[in-house]
Amino acid sequence: MLRPGGVSVRLVVVVVSLAVAGCCPGPSTIDELFLIRDPDAETQALIDACRDPVHPDCGPLCAKVARFPGPSFQHCELHPDHDGYIQVHVGYTVEAACL
Repeated sequence: MLRPGGVSVRLVVVVVSLAVAGCCPGPSTIDELFLIRDPDAETQALIDACRDPVHPDCGPLCAKVARFPGPSFQHCELHPDHDGYIQVHVGYTVEAACL
C-alpha cells in the first residue's frame, strides 16, 4: 500500500484485548507491526535515529508510521530487518468509551 510520507508498504497486525468491567470495556492494548521498504529520506532519518547505539530515539518514527500523537507508547521498537523490510513494532493502550 502506498502511503504519503515515505512508507511504501504497511502491514498492520492488530491484537485487541478487552477487559470487561461491569458494562464498560476496559482499556484495549493495540499492537501494530509496520513493514517499510525503500523509505524516503525523512523516514530513513527517523529509522537512523531509532538505531542510534548511543541515544536511540524511536518515538518520532513510531508516531509517523502509526499516525499516533505520542509519546504514549507502551513500546516502540525496531525489529531486525527481514526480507528487505524494516520492521517497526508499536504498542499503545486506548480507552474504550462507554455508551
